[in-house]
Amino acid sequence: MKNGQPFTFPYDREKLLERIRENRDRHVEQYEEAWKGYLIEVHEQLEKVVKDARAEAKRWDGFEGEPGKMPENPRLHFNVAAQPPQSHEDEYNRVIDMLEFTTQQEIMLTPEDFNQYVRDEWQWSRMFNETASSYSAKFRSVNS
Repeated sequence: MKNGQPFTFPYDREKLLERIRENRDRHVEQYEEAWKGYLIEVHEQLEKVVKDARAEAKRWDGFEGEPGKMPENPRLHFNVAAQPPQSHEDEYNRVIDMLEFTTQQEIMLTPEDFNQYVRDEWQWSRMFNETASSYSAKFRSVNS
């Protein structure tokens, strides 16, 4: 830091635009594949809920409200526990728009900006990559 201001370094606008577009396109591909895997996961969980509901219905089959005939505590409990992947395409598009509308050919970036825009290391990257890779693996296993 210099005088309380973070260090900044100059970068070529066109190179930045090219890199951010590449990062955005890769992110969109990862998101779309993860979304398909997420839908497969939700479908599998819902199929299990339906299977369990049918089994529970058989336990209750024939119960006519007669004392002593009612099955013990219902055994149907369900929770669809699948966190959907989140798209961050708008964040890339916002930066692209800013760079497209500036008249500057040389763009000053802080090291943090550089990590986000060039290295594709955003604050949300770790969580997105974990979620996306999990669902993408499910999608690939079903489609291989």
